Amino acid sequence: MKAARAFYEFDAARRVRHDGRDDLIYRRNRRVLDLLPAGARCLDVGCGAGGFAPLLAERFQVVSGVDLSLTLAKAASTRGMRALCAQTDPERRCGRRRVAVPRRRVRRDRLL
Repeated sequence: MKAARAFYEFDAARRVRHDGRDDLIYRRNRRVLDLLPAGARCLDVGCGAGGFAPLLAERFQVVSGVDLSLTLAKAASTRGMRALCAQTDPERRCGRRRVAVPRRRVRRDRLL
């Protein structure tokens, strides 16, 4: 998992530059959006740099996103999405102590 996450972070700069700008992906995202009923909240899991966020904002009042990359989550936050970086390890180490990562239930109308 660490190697995959390291590559994902390494490739994050390219994704920030290109996410949401490809015409083929834009048309695909538009078709997906047409299949979704409108609602109050939407959570985009694996949101990347937030390229889908402007389209989701047309249909939902609150658009949130989660991604493994902190770089991509920050980029998604600049595109009108409330984005968070996912912690994949249920326990992370802070020095010698173990710190449990809190889990919260979040209500969403749609999950992508």
